[in-house]
Amino acid sequence: MLSQRSIHTLGVHFSPSGSNTCALEVLRDIVLEYCTNIKRSHLTRQEALTSYIQYLLPKLRFQPPVLSLSQQDCDKLTSTIFLALLPKLHVNRHTTRSIIFGPEKYGGLALPNLYITQGVDKLHLFLGHLRLQDRTGNLIHIDQIYLQLLSGCGSFVLNCPANDFKWLEAGWLSSLGPLHLVSPYCLYTPTNGFFQSPALMICS
Repeated sequence: MLSQRSIHTLGVHFSPSGSNTCALEVLRDIVLEYCTNIKRSHLTRQEALTSYIQYLLPKLRFQPPVLSLSQQDCDKLTSTIFLALLPKLHVNRHTTRSIIFGPEKYGGLALPNLYITQGVDKLHLFLGHLRLQDRTGNLIHIDQIYLQLLSGCGSFVLNCPANDFKWLEAGWLSSLGPLHLVSPYCLYTPTNGFFQSPALMICS
């Protein structure tokens, strides 16, 4: 099997190389189908909003937590959606995104941001498996150690700015790093035994 060829597993399209190209094509098809249908529809404002939150968003949230989509990838998807959706909400399609995603108490629409939403889902997956200490959690822990070794950083690499480690290969775990930029809190604090692991001790 070619490394660039995607595998369809339980609604998620994986590629052995880690490429998100095929998965993005599937997500784009979902978005384009929704936009085509909603443009032709005669939905009210509330019905259009409900279709986005209860129909489209759950379909878009299923794959991204196990992928490594960038903010630019998510922004391209949401831009296509809002060009079709905003007129149905009686909102100018060129309205600034700070109003669209902003909280209602500041005059915003408080619509879910796809990049933030998939990031929160990804963190739930990340922390949940680490706390369960199951097989997936062990694999994540191994990947953490490997990423820490490659970074050469003395502090936990995922709590550091991603731009400081441009030489690191893009992947699922490294895609968690930029999420701390949208939160005032640290992404994750490893246990005391993390920096005492044999692999890190030998290479230090």
